[in-house]
Amino acid sequence: MNKELLEKKLKWIEEKAMKKGADAIRSSLSVSSGFTMSQRDDEIENMSESVESSLHVEIYYDNRYSSHSTNDLNEDRLDGFLENAISMTAYLEKDEFRKLPEKKWYATETDDSMLDLVDNTISRIHHEEKVALLDRLVKSAYKMNRSLISVSADFWNNHSLTVLRASNGFTGSAERTSVGMGTSVSLEEPDGKRPEDSKYIGAMHFKELWEPEKISAEAVRRVEAKLGAGKIASDKMTMVVENQVAGRYLYPILRALDGRALSQKNSFLEGKQDKEVGAKLFTLIDNPLIPRAQGSRMFDGEGLKAVKRVLFQDGVLKTYLIDSYYGNKLNMEPTAGGISNLILPPGKKSPEELIQAVDHGIYITGFIGGNSNPTTGDFSYGIMGHEIKNGKRVKPVSEMNISGNYLDLMKSLIAVGNDPTEFSRFRLPTLVFKDIDFAGL
Repeated sequence: MNKELLEKKLKWIEEKAMKKGADAIRSSLSVSSGFTMSQRDDEIENMSESVESSLHVEIYYDNRYSSHSTNDLNEDRLDGFLENAISMTAYLEKDEFRKLPEKKWYATETDDSMLDLVDNTISRIHHEEKVALLDRLVKSAYKMNRSLISVSADFWNNHSLTVLRASNGFTGSAERTSVGMGTSVSLEEPDGKRPEDSKYIGAMHFKELWEPEKISAEAVRRVEAKLGAGKIASDKMTMVVENQVAGRYLYPILRALDGRALSQKNSFLEGKQDKEVGAKLFTLIDNPLIPRAQGSRMFDGEGLKAVKRVLFQDGVLKTYLIDSYYGNKLNMEPTAGGISNLILPPGKKSPEELIQAVDHGIYITGFIGGNSNPTTGDFSYGIMGHEIKNGKRVKPVSEMNISGNYLDLMKSLIAVGNDPTEFSRFRLPTLVFKDIDFAGL
């Protein structure tokens, strides 16, 4: 992958677009190579290898804006592509807020080598090694439980390079690798139910992955824990949310922080900056500068400088997620159009210690469907997990629901575990909430 060639191509595209009448242009060019392979039981089911390139351009013309994409990088056809893009933009409605960010918001340091996001050894993993990893995933799962009725395993890796350029003076590049593997397993119960579960691990560097046997052991443990699951009586109980599914809890909160939701009066957090909206334990940090983390970056999709930001501090809303467009509309300084690595600072107790402190509650290991209202904060989700009595998990549960309002939920956080997730942009620990409404029998 040649960064200089991509930069040269984007410069050519920019010059062409400006000559054809564009007032400004932002463009990005990405090249990626990827590999995926899956196995079910003893047979390789799918295998694919690809090399892809894609161009995305954003045209600014007479206070009008449009975005366009293509995979065809032939210069003769790109000339016509740009001509059509600019011509189409002229027919759109004017929007005085559509403009490139001011230069002062751009990242001046774009070298992401300090973040260690590229593992060049991944490209040297032989095909036979990948096949062997899949075989180990499948065989170790069956070795743990001979009653499994199906085991599937997956391996993937990717290497990408993206160059971003804006006509008012920004150029930056981002290169990263990713690699992962995992397995999905299923059992059959006497009543015909077929519980399934899985464990997948993804990282930037190959050596950070778990051994296949550890991955399969976790998948088997999870599916075995679902045997005999059913409803229990409806009640208001303590809710303990497993770290690897805690991200589901945060999605509606992040949507409510978004500039678009604020502009459209569609956010339950509108007008609440610098106000206490959560419990003292509710601190949320967005940190794009963590080495080897999946969401790390030196700049965002607009070229804005990546900065560590506190979204919530001790329950107080400190920062919204504002891109330059909605910053213009709302007369606010831009922060970022989305998250990078989201951190809720861990506590000192393990998940088991947190469970031991619960008289009656449910330990949630999965969410199933449901919805939330972005304007009011009301929510309702299906859940699965385990009933807790007197500090012990006593029964697997499923086909139950939780409901409430996010403004109440954020204030009901009473404990945080010491186990932030390793392989996710959401680096969240186990979370404990009091007095949650569960609907079952």
